[in-house]
Amino acid sequence: MSNNWITINLGELALVQGGFAFKSDAYIEEGIPLLRISNIKAGHINKDDIVYLPNSFLKQYFSFSGNDKDILIAMSGATTGKCARIKSNDLPCLINQRVGRFSVTDIERLNIDYLYHIVTTDEFLNNITIDAIGGAQPNISSNRIESFFITLPVIEKQRKIANILTTVDNLIEKTETLIAKYQSIKQGMMHDLFTRGVDANGQLRPPVDEAPELYKESELGWIPRGWEIVSIEDVATQVTDGDHHTPVRSNSGILLLSARNILNGKIFLKDVDYIPFSEYQRMIKRCFPQPGDILISCSGTIGRICEVPYNLRFGLVRSVALVKINTNKCLSRYAEWILRSEIIQSQILNSQLQAAQPNLFQGPIKKLLIPLPKIQEQESVYSKLDSLERCIKTETIKKSKMFKIKKGLMQDLLTGKVRVNPDKPKDTPS
Repeated sequence: MSNNWITINLGELALVQGGFAFKSDAYIEEGIPLLRISNIKAGHINKDDIVYLPNSFLKQYFSFSGNDKDILIAMSGATTGKCARIKSNDLPCLINQRVGRFSVTDIERLNIDYLYHIVTTDEFLNNITIDAIGGAQPNISSNRIESFFITLPVIEKQRKIANILTTVDNLIEKTETLIAKYQSIKQGMMHDLFTRGVDANGQLRPPVDEAPELYKESELGWIPRGWEIVSIEDVATQVTDGDHHTPVRSNSGILLLSARNILNGKIFLKDVDYIPFSEYQRMIKRCFPQPGDILISCSGTIGRICEVPYNLRFGLVRSVALVKINTNKCLSRYAEWILRSEIIQSQILNSQLQAAQPNLFQGPIKKLLIPLPKIQEQESVYSKLDSLERCIKTETIKKSKMFKIKKGLMQDLLTGKVRVNPDKPKDTPS
């Protein structure tokens, strides 16, 4: 570390102000958003479960109103230590109790942007995790956060370091926005493709209200003429599930997958069990996953769907169903996409609600109804969705790489391991 870096108590340069204990009986349907600990996610404000207070509260509790670029920290609960920054589109807002706000008291020695990157480091979060008080619910006080030590260079270098890291943050945010846009487009496209299909030119058919002569009524609503409504049993050569006995596990060998490994569109391989080859040979006599087969999670979070990829050998436990598709009637890629659609997911949810246990069994799977176009149109439908999924995957990989880059930069720049030169002041015109 360079000689011009210092280690200093955070409380000498900044304070942590707690929010106000607003009463839940003051919540209303619309008004001023109230930021609670559940809204503080790593790096951003999450408004999924936002609540509101009367507009008059903004003036009445002005000292607890949020400002652009405020740094907030969750001080209780499972997200204790997570920090987020208020942005202009989060305003106006009020800050609830157990949400802390950092306020720099010595702007000549501490840059607010540099502070944000310091409090989002793994080291700072680990300090909070270690110090958090409480059994069932972790808690940390403002005074305890202020007692932590931080390391920093002179203010000019702080600004330079903050600018570098903020640039990477902005690139990550743009990528996340693009991924969210693609996800939204995908949801809309799935609805259109599975209700309207595509014509001979590969274009979406006009909606039913514009061209009713192109459609017919069915058990699933209006579908294009020429389509059928069939059950999974009609287009499958086998519907089964994984092993009903407790498999003999091993430390290595053949993968043993359960419902937790089945995600929409992919298999999750970071938390897997293994079985010896002899156990695998026994299991595949009844349930033999092969490329093109469809897997369905049947326990826990039911209804996640993915196609069995090539070059992956594994056995299955009972919490996963396997559907072997008759590809003369239905293409495997089309089958995966239609099973992931709202048309099928709503049927799965209904079957779950009617069952005594939150599981999905072979009988209800066989009875699931799907809209089925001709093979050529099936290919056109899934190709469009596959293309969009590739865009999402590309941007997700890009985002992951940028996170790794940022983490490396934080380790280098926020410790002084790599030196930076402050920006030279621009010449003022004479």
